[in-house]
Amino acid sequence: MYYFNLLTKFFGIFNYCEWTIISSLLIANFVNTITFNCMDAFYPKEVRLPSVLFYLKFIILEEIFLRANRRQMNTGDIGIIIGIYQISRFLIAPFTGKYIITIGTSKAFFFSLFLTAMTAFLFGFLTLLPNGKLFFWASLLIRIFQAFARTIFVISSLTIMAQLFPSNISLLGGLLEAFAGFGYISGPVIGSILFEFGGFITPNLTFGTLMALTGIAFALTTKLSKRKLNKLEEDKENNKNSSEEFDNNSNNLKFISKNNKICSNNTCEFSKNKIIKNDFGKDGLFSIFKGITCSFFQAPLPEHLNSLNSSSILIGIVYTIMSISYFISAPIWGLLMGINKNKCQHSAIIVTIFGLLLAFLSTFLMGPFPFLPIKKTILLIGISFALLGCSSAALYIPVFQLCSDISKNKSTQEESTKIYAFLFGLVQSSSTLGSFSGSLIGGFGAQNVGFAWTCSLISFSHFKVII
Repeated sequence: MYYFNLLTKFFGIFNYCEWTIISSLLIANFVNTITFNCMDAFYPKEVRLPSVLFYLKFIILEEIFLRANRRQMNTGDIGIIIGIYQISRFLIAPFTGKYIITIGTSKAFFFSLFLTAMTAFLFGFLTLLPNGKLFFWASLLIRIFQAFARTIFVISSLTIMAQLFPSNISLLGGLLEAFAGFGYISGPVIGSILFEFGGFITPNLTFGTLMALTGIAFALTTKLSKRKLNKLEEDKENNKNSSEEFDNNSNNLKFISKNNKICSNNTCEFSKNKIIKNDFGKDGLFSIFKGITCSFFQAPLPEHLNSLNSSSILIGIVYTIMSISYFISAPIWGLLMGINKNKCQHSAIIVTIFGLLLAFLSTFLMGPFPFLPIKKTILLIGISFALLGCSSAALYIPVFQLCSDISKNKSTQEESTKIYAFLFGLVQSSSTLGSFSGSLIGGFGAQNVGFAWTCSLISFSHFKVII
């Protein structure tokens, strides 16, 4: 009965018109994520493996290095192509957050959807290029455009959420991340089925077309929603007893389609500089730690698991556990913060601390810690990955609410959305910096001190942040 009342309360938060817009954003996030995840999994050459479950992202990345010579590319070239994505997002995100309101969030969102579709089409046609430098430079350029499209998409979608539903940003952020997690889980599986039927081009063309159709559907949905609100607004003029909540939602929906100059440059620059100096430090730190936590194991873990002589399917299942855990826990954290924000002003900080504790425990067991009297097993690593997915969500979802709180406290209502977009651009930049740093730390750490000690160092760094 408690969960039924909780779900009833959840679905009653928004009206039909608002749910239409939210659903469009969630579906777009799922399709966008599945498109990028599929592209990563099948680069750079058709790879036929015996099991669908073996088409998991990190297994395929390992296979990439083994087959690089088929495209006359060495491991350094492959590393550059994989790494340029995170570096590009790190550089692009702050500028996107700074100027996205000036450009217009709806325009930026539509642009990101169609740019994603274009990169998917181009990625599919890579297989037609000859081996050598042309293939390398074409791949590199497409990866940069992928980073550009993904960065704009994430920041614009969350900014639209902040504009329309500023009081429920943690709840909706959790839903967005849940759909992204579902995309990470289902992308390789769906892509592998399409790959079996039509080869390398088929999944990319399919998801690219789906992404373009999603953009068209979102444009039509937003237009119909605006028409409905405009009609209600006309009725409101004849009935002055209409609710004040309608005014806010109607004005917010109009706001996302305009290129408003919502504050003077001097005022905004002063606010941004002050926020970065005084308030953004903890949000940036949490984002960096989330990035490190989700990436440090990518390079050394395959060898760590192979030492157990486990089957490929079992190893593949272990890799999916984190995504499943993230997919399940992200909306729960968002819902808990959304419901309890009035009862507890520090709910975001509490969830973050809980996330750090889970990250400490998961990485402590992943090695495991060398002095623990337990042996490394698939079951133990699977449990650590389940905890890691839950901790990653707990570290990331509260950042939405923390950024929203900062923007509300430091600015007028009109300025708050612009500052929120700017802050979330910095969050994206910090997260990608953490991902890039985590890959380096994990690779060099495992090479010099071993994977178990690397996990232990990562584990105690989380504990240090809590203290």
